[in-house]
Amino acid sequence: MPATEPVKVMKDIQPLCFEHHAEMRREQLASHREKVVYSCQEPECHIHYCGSDGYFFNPAGEDLIDQYGIPRLRCAQDGSPLYLLEVQPENHSFRLWRCPNCNMSRVSGMVH
Repeated sequence: MPATEPVKVMKDIQPLCFEHHAEMRREQLASHREKVVYSCQEPECHIHYCGSDGYFFNPAGEDLIDQYGIPRLRCAQDGSPLYLLEVQPENHSFRLWRCPNCNMSRVSGMVH
């Protein structure tokens, strides 16, 4: 099988907002018409996730980039932007990140 076959982004992912740790909802944004985008549902939150672009702010939230910073973790296997899959309230430093394509996981900086 040729290595040039395109990688398909999984459609059943459930990213969390990196700020609120709330489940994001799948939506259609005018700026990303051809892509699957997930949006935080917390009031006044402008954070979104797209499997090909990673986390981003919609235009109304662009001024928040310096305040929050955006996680830019990438998959070691295919370079895709990771999404936040799980946090543990009892362990504030725990973060489980997942690749939307190959399911590679990274926990608080460790690869699994």
